[in-house]
Amino acid sequence: MVSLPAAQPDVDWGTYFARRLTTRLEQITRRLKRQGAPALRPHLGSVFALLEEAHRIPGAATAALDLIEALHPWPVRWGQADRWLGELKFAVQQLPEPQPASRRARALADLADLYLHTRQIDLAVATGRAAQAAAQ
Repeated sequence: MVSLPAAQPDVDWGTYFARRLTTRLEQITRRLKRQGAPALRPHLGSVFALLEEAHRIPGAATAALDLIEALHPWPVRWGQADRWLGELKFAVQQLPEPQPASRRARALADLADLYLHTRQIDLAVATGRAAQAAAQ
Protein backbone atom coordinates (compact mmCIF):
# COMPACT_ATOMS: atom_id res chain seq x y z
CA MET A 1 0.00 0.00 0.00
CA VAL A 2 1.35 3.42 -0.92
CA SER A 3 1.50 5.96 1.86
CA LEU A 4 0.58 9.50 0.86
CA PRO A 5 2.22 12.49 2.52
CA ALA A 6 0.11 14.39 4.99
CA ALA A 7 -1.65 17.45 3.62
CA GLN A 8 0.02 20.74 4.42
CA PRO A 9 -2.65 23.34 5.13
CA ASP A 10 -0.30 26.27 4.52
CA VAL A 11 0.48 25.26 0.91
CA ASP A 12 -2.05 26.46 -1.62
CA TRP A 13 -2.95 24.41 -4.68
CA GLY A 14 -1.04 26.66 -7.07
CA THR A 15 2.20 26.23 -5.15
CA TYR A 16 1.63 22.50 -4.76
CA PHE A 17 0.94 22.09 -8.49
CA ALA A 18 4.02 24.14 -9.47
CA ARG A 19 6.23 21.99 -7.24
CA ARG A 20 4.77 18.74 -8.58
CA LEU A 21 5.14 19.89 -12.16
CA THR A 22 8.75 20.92 -11.60
CA THR A 23 9.49 17.58 -9.94
CA ARG A 24 7.95 15.63 -12.83
CA LEU A 25 9.91 17.61 -15.43
CA GLU A 26 13.14 17.03 -13.50
CA GLN A 27 12.41 13.30 -13.20
CA ILE A 28 11.79 13.01 -16.93
CA THR A 29 15.03 14.85 -17.71
CA ARG A 30 17.03 12.53 -15.43
CA ARG A 31 15.40 9.44 -16.95
CA LEU A 32 15.98 10.80 -20.45
CA LYS A 33 19.70 11.22 -19.71
CA ARG A 34 19.90 7.72 -18.19
CA GLN A 35 17.85 5.75 -20.70
CA GLY A 36 18.11 7.80 -23.88
CA ALA A 37 15.44 9.54 -25.91
CA PRO A 38 14.06 6.49 -27.77
CA ALA A 39 12.75 5.09 -24.46
CA LEU A 40 10.70 8.27 -24.03
CA ARG A 41 9.07 8.16 -27.45
CA PRO A 42 5.94 6.23 -26.41
CA HIS A 43 5.32 8.87 -23.73
CA LEU A 44 5.94 11.93 -25.88
CA GLY A 45 2.30 13.03 -25.70
CA SER A 46 2.52 13.16 -21.91
CA VAL A 47 5.79 15.08 -22.11
CA PHE A 48 4.19 17.66 -24.38
CA ALA A 49 1.27 18.00 -21.96
CA LEU A 50 3.64 18.67 -19.06
CA LEU A 51 5.67 21.16 -21.09
CA GLU A 52 2.50 22.99 -22.11
CA GLU A 53 1.56 23.29 -18.44
CA ALA A 54 5.04 24.68 -17.74
CA HIS A 55 4.29 27.53 -20.16
CA ARG A 56 1.68 28.75 -17.66
CA ILE A 57 3.62 28.12 -14.45
CA PRO A 58 6.58 30.52 -14.12
CA GLY A 59 8.23 28.42 -11.40
CA ALA A 60 8.52 25.45 -13.76
CA ALA A 61 10.35 27.25 -16.57
CA THR A 62 13.87 26.21 -15.56
CA ALA A 63 12.96 22.53 -15.36
CA ALA A 64 11.12 22.82 -18.69
CA LEU A 65 14.17 24.41 -20.34
CA ASP A 66 16.42 21.63 -19.09
CA LEU A 67 14.05 19.02 -20.52
CA ILE A 68 13.74 20.83 -23.86
CA GLU A 69 17.51 21.04 -24.19
CA ALA A 70 17.97 17.38 -23.28
CA LEU A 71 15.23 16.17 -25.65
CA HIS A 72 16.11 18.22 -28.74
CA PRO A 73 16.15 17.20 -31.68
CA TRP A 74 14.32 13.92 -31.09
CA PRO A 75 10.73 15.20 -31.41
CA VAL A 76 11.59 16.59 -34.85
CA ARG A 77 13.03 13.23 -35.91
CA TRP A 78 9.83 11.55 -34.70
CA GLY A 79 7.63 13.74 -36.90
CA GLN A 80 6.57 16.24 -34.24
CA ALA A 81 8.25 19.33 -35.73
CA ASP A 82 5.14 21.52 -35.48
CA ARG A 83 4.58 20.77 -31.80
CA TRP A 84 8.28 21.04 -31.04
CA LEU A 85 8.47 24.46 -32.67
CA GLY A 86 6.30 25.84 -29.86
CA GLU A 87 8.64 24.39 -27.25
CA LEU A 88 11.73 25.89 -28.86
CA LYS A 89 9.99 29.28 -29.07
CA PHE A 90 9.15 28.96 -25.38
CA ALA A 91 12.79 28.14 -24.60
CA VAL A 92 14.03 31.24 -26.44
CA GLN A 93 11.46 33.42 -24.64
CA GLN A 94 12.65 32.06 -21.29
CA LEU A 95 16.29 32.85 -22.06
CA PRO A 96 16.48 36.65 -22.27
CA GLU A 97 19.74 38.53 -22.79
CA PRO A 98 21.22 38.20 -19.27
CA GLN A 99 21.32 34.40 -19.63
CA PRO A 100 24.62 32.74 -20.49
CA ALA A 101 25.23 33.66 -24.12
CA SER A 102 26.04 30.09 -25.15
CA ARG A 103 22.72 28.74 -23.82
CA ARG A 104 20.69 31.46 -25.54
CA ALA A 105 22.71 31.13 -28.75
CA ARG A 106 22.18 27.36 -28.78
CA ALA A 107 18.41 27.76 -28.27
CA LEU A 108 18.24 30.31 -31.09
CA ALA A 109 20.33 28.07 -33.36
CA ASP A 110 18.05 25.11 -32.65
CA LEU A 111 15.02 27.26 -33.44
CA ALA A 112 16.63 28.51 -36.67
CA ASP A 113 17.37 24.93 -37.68
CA LEU A 114 13.75 23.94 -37.08
CA TYR A 115 12.52 26.92 -39.09
CA LEU A 116 14.75 25.71 -41.92
CA HIS A 117 13.41 22.17 -41.52
CA THR A 118 9.84 23.48 -41.79
CA ARG A 119 10.76 25.61 -44.82
CA GLN A 120 10.28 28.95 -43.07
CA ILE A 121 13.39 30.36 -44.70
CA ASP A 122 13.02 34.04 -43.74
CA LEU A 123 12.50 33.15 -40.09
CA ALA A 124 15.41 30.70 -40.25
CA VAL A 125 17.76 33.40 -41.54
CA ALA A 126 16.61 36.03 -39.04
CA THR A 127 16.80 33.61 -36.11
CA GLY A 128 20.19 32.33 -37.29
CA ARG A 129 21.50 35.88 -37.30
CA ALA A 130 20.13 36.37 -33.78
CA ALA A 131 21.91 33.17 -32.70
CA GLN A 132 25.15 34.40 -34.20
CA ALA A 133 24.82 37.74 -32.43
CA ALA A 134 24.04 36.03 -29.11
CA ALA A 135 27.13 33.85 -29.46
CA GLN A 136 29.48 36.81 -29.80
